Amino acid sequence: MDKGDGGLGFRDITPFNKALLAKQAWRLLTNEFSFIARSLKARYYPRKDFLLARNAHNPSFVWKSILGRELLEAGVAWKIGNGERIRIGTDPWLPKGNGLFEVVKVADEAKYLNVKSLLDDDGSSWDLRNLEETLNGDDRWRVMAQLRSSPHD
Repeated sequence: MDKGDGGLGFRDITPFNKALLAKQAWRLLTNEFSFIARSLKARYYPRKDFLLARNAHNPSFVWKSILGRELLEAGVAWKIGNGERIRIGTDPWLPKGNGLFEVVKVADEAKYLNVKSLLDDDGSSWDLRNLEETLNGDDRWRVMAQLRSSPHD
């Protein structure tokens, strides 16, 4: 509704609402020690991280709204660092171009391994043997071409 008609001046409130919900989801993901993040985690995803959380029995309206996180998931990616928190086959960490990232396709037994398992013992470079055993050829080359950030970044 136009401002002159008593509205807020938004042409379509749906995209605006989705953006606000994505912002709240981002806060849950990046500020995990806030009161609201700790409260929602205790109730809805006590043993997982936010990106793996699913709908619960009798969820609140707020939780159901924030859980619709497609907008956030479309643009979120992991920074490798030491690779301890990134799962090879479930987290988007491999660049696919245009600023987007994708989940690497691996066998089920490697799906939940951490990216750290693809690094050498001191974590300073990729372990070529582990890359060869875990990833297919295209993904292996794309991973090797990717620059890793410092674990302290």
